[in-house]
Amino acid sequence: MGHALATFRPSRLSRDSPGKWTYTTGSYVYSSPTIASGTVYIGSYDSKVYALKAATGKQKWTFTTGGPVGSSPDVVGGTVYIGSFDGTVYALDATTGTQKWTYTTGDVVGSSPAVVGGTVYIGSYDSKVALNAATGTGPAD
Repeated sequence: MGHALATFRPSRLSRDSPGKWTYTTGSYVYSSPTIASGTVYIGSYDSKVYALKAATGKQKWTFTTGGPVGSSPDVVGGTVYIGSFDGTVYALDATTGTQKWTYTTGDVVGSSPAVVGGTVYIGSYDSKVALNAATGTGPAD
């Protein structure tokens, strides 16, 4: 059974009001959406990252990670940064969903990234890391 992400028209928020659109994922959605350049980016416990057209809810692309995605994405400079329970930080092309790089931590990445000044700051269950946003190289590289 899927779980729906829904949007609402601000002027029509009521219990009986239908959303502007809904999109059903394959599992729970604990990730908060990020919106950039007319696209909604969100992670799901079905191990996928979704890119949806903000105006219509139509899927642009999905990317499958190795575990559930509870992390909320950050989108900077045409790149989507997100963590997964598979212990990996992913950098994806915001337009195509193509993987740019990955960084493997020692444990679950349930936190959400913050990208500032060319650095991706994110925590995993075993550590906190600061990665080069362009290359994914980290403290041990």
